[in-house]
Amino acid sequence: MWNKKRAVAATLAFNACVATLVFVRWDVHEISTTANEVTAAHKVKEVILLTTVPSPPETPAPFEAATRSQNDEAGTDPRFDWQRCASCEGFTDSPTNERYQTLLTRLFAEHRVTWWADEGGLIGASRGGAYRSADDDFDFFAVMPGQLEGTSPCMRTPPDACEKAAWDREMHAFLLLLWNAGLCINNFDPDLSKFDSQRRLMWSIMLDRSKVRQPHATIPGKRCYDHKGGFAHMHLGIISPERELHTNVWSKGHPRDKLPLSLILPVTPCKAGNGIVPCPNDVVGYLMARNNREYATSKSEGSCLLIRKKWGVDKKKEAVASVEKLNSCGCNSLHPLVSSLVASNYETCHPPHR
Repeated sequence: MWNKKRAVAATLAFNACVATLVFVRWDVHEISTTANEVTAAHKVKEVILLTTVPSPPETPAPFEAATRSQNDEAGTDPRFDWQRCASCEGFTDSPTNERYQTLLTRLFAEHRVTWWADEGGLIGASRGGAYRSADDDFDFFAVMPGQLEGTSPCMRTPPDACEKAAWDREMHAFLLLLWNAGLCINNFDPDLSKFDSQRRLMWSIMLDRSKVRQPHATIPGKRCYDHKGGFAHMHLGIISPERELHTNVWSKGHPRDKLPLSLILPVTPCKAGNGIVPCPNDVVGYLMARNNREYATSKSEGSCLLIRKKWGVDKKKEAVASVEKLNSCGCNSLHPLVSSLVASNYETCHPPHR
């Protein structure tokens, strides 16, 4: 719990359109996400948002404000409504996922980091309104500061030509933001002189790095990490001068994607339990292209992203009803696949002609 000497006030603010519970602290070292505390490396003035009912129309909803500023050049998409999506009821996610959602939204807004739901988590959010409806962990993609602006040293060369020393420095600076916010990052060392990125473009993360989960590990990021679950996977890439997002640039075991930013920006709202997360602008197009079309050609799940091959008709109809609700709430979703699925008598679906 917070030190009483360090907590200035707990304020419950109400008005006709918004009810937000916030804790306000000044000049403190510790940030509490829920029951656990995590440690920040520098003194901050924090306003922690715990519960939000939609703000008035003239005030951007917190999640919209957290993403709109990152994408000014791309604007916002009138098809979706951040405030209505945030207030849409009837969807629940796991407490761990909602903690990731709250912490990352605040952290990335503070540092103007563009991010969005990815892989299985994106399927869950856009199909069932919750990460856990399709995935066990919290998958997201993040763009490191400087890449969208064109100031990253690794954006000035072909993606795989970035010098390792330059990449290590850029990666370390970005991961340190998450580490200083109290997140545990597997294999991370906050000491740059001891850090080796190994050019990874996927990092596993856990809440609360103050916990010792592997006491014999020598790397700080290993000591606090547990492989048994409750983790998030952060995917990263490199944006080329041609404005394409390259993934798994140096990986030999994973498919390499080259995704046009037009599939992604401006990010849009997807439902994730009681809150929302940013999603790619074209969810269907993004998932159809991601991981070398992995989700469009799955033998076990079937080629229709909206349903699983083994589901019965009733379960498939539930998925359609869920996506219809998400669409009516102003959330981005897999709704473009509904009409073809229904027309096929719930056998399969295909994206509309683009």
